[in-house]
Amino acid sequence: MPTLIKEDHVAASTGDLYEKALTLSGQSIDETFLELGKALRQLMDRDTDLFRQVVEKSELGSRKAYYLVNLSRIFEPLPIPRARLLALGWTKLMKISAHINKENWQELLEMAESHNVKQ
Repeated sequence: MPTLIKEDHVAASTGDLYEKALTLSGQSIDETFLELGKALRQLMDRDTDLFRQVVEKSELGSRKAYYLVNLSRIFEPLPIPRARLLALGWTKLMKISAHINKENWQELLEMAESHNVKQ
């Protein structure tokens, strides 16, 4: 069965989330955007000052950090296999994120998979 994105039932400490976000932000965004977005979202929800510190210390930039948080908020509740989201990439997911919901996610993902970002 494909791995779905779901909330961890084990609560990480704020310090652990900070360290995880910093570590992931130094890695390839195309490979880590789901984990990074989740860590940033959880950190933002708990401590906005630490969230800002991660953004400042990393090469991420505030715009991209907020994009990743937004992706985490939108796509985590949907039953989409993680591999499928990774294959699409964060830029395509950002393009469809404003329009996706529980009723149309399958159709929008299929459309995104068959078109490039500019189409």
